[in-house]
Amino acid sequence: RSEFDVHLGGGRLLFVKDDCRPEHREGTFLVHLWPEDPEDLPPHRKHLGFENLSFPFARRAYETGDRCVAGVRFPEYPVRRVVVGRSFRRARGSWYERVWQVEFSPPSGAERESGGDGAGGRAPRRSG
Repeated sequence: RSEFDVHLGGGRLLFVKDDCRPEHREGTFLVHLWPEDPEDLPPHRKHLGFENLSFPFARRAYETGDRCVAGVRFPEYPVRRVVVGRSFRRARGSWYERVWQVEFSPPSGAERESGGDGAGGRAPRRSG
């Protein structure tokens, strides 16, 4: 179960934590996206089949009062599966330990909802 509320909308995937403490600001947030069409992936990700948008929390976080918020911009292409989670580097070595993980399928068009792109649902497919 996630320690953070996970929100998808406006072209962004956000992690929100009320009553945020220092331990919540540590670690790496995992964000893996599987597109509906694997051809939408950048060339360097096609062999893996998913996009990796993971990030260290401190790099993309901001605070408002007791609340922490961090997030990433969702890609332009339609996404069929999302896996998010949080991991920490172990004391020794370069391996990460996953603390929690949540998997979901966004509703059709959710990745661009409220994005103001006028597409009315699904994002236009990326060309080139």
